[in-house]
Amino acid sequence: MMRYLSIVILSLLLFSCNGGPNTTPGGSIFEVDGVQKKKVEGFGGVIAEKSSAPVKNRAHTIETQIDLKGDEEGVFVACGGMTGGNTMFIRGNRLYYDYNFLDGVHCVLKSLRLPEGKIDLQFNFIRAKEFGGNGELYVNGGKADEVEMPQMHISTYSLAETFDIGYDMETQVSDLYRGILKFKGDLDRVIFTVSDEHPVPSRKLPAVYY
Repeated sequence: MMRYLSIVILSLLLFSCNGGPNTTPGGSIFEVDGVQKKKVEGFGGVIAEKSSAPVKNRAHTIETQIDLKGDEEGVFVACGGMTGGNTMFIRGNRLYYDYNFLDGVHCVLKSLRLPEGKIDLQFNFIRAKEFGGNGELYVNGGKADEVEMPQMHISTYSLAETFDIGYDMETQVSDLYRGILKFKGDLDRVIFTVSDEHPVPSRKLPAVYY
């Protein structure tokens, strides 16, 4: 059984948030050092959904660390589109996570206004049953919001939508924004940790070290 899998999405290789897509193609590097890790380097800011982190029906976290100046806005990561998927983004100086189930049910988490300076942002999904559980949103280790997620996708969100870093391409996952909502600011990496255990096992180091 897989204890957990850390997937590090390096946005500097995938996407230059200030200069548009980075068109240097990359590859995948697998490392084993106590835990299994996967470093994903893509072409531009978009990869196929089937190549994205395998979060369906698994406990998982999505983490990033950002040095906020106060005017940042946009999508960190999005997978899927209007027919279903998930997205994590900043808008109005607040952190959001939106899980879209079949374009009918939106499980939305929202923080209070974010402080300036270096902050750790995290979404945590606790699997409580088959394709269902609870979502939690954290800012600097403190719980900002939580929501029950009783129904979740059992297969592909869409045949045409993609996994995006730094924006939400094609149709939008969330109805809380319009257009691609390109991230305005410095985005270094987004880290997915996926586990077959119900909660993701704790780690000693914060996301920025992985």
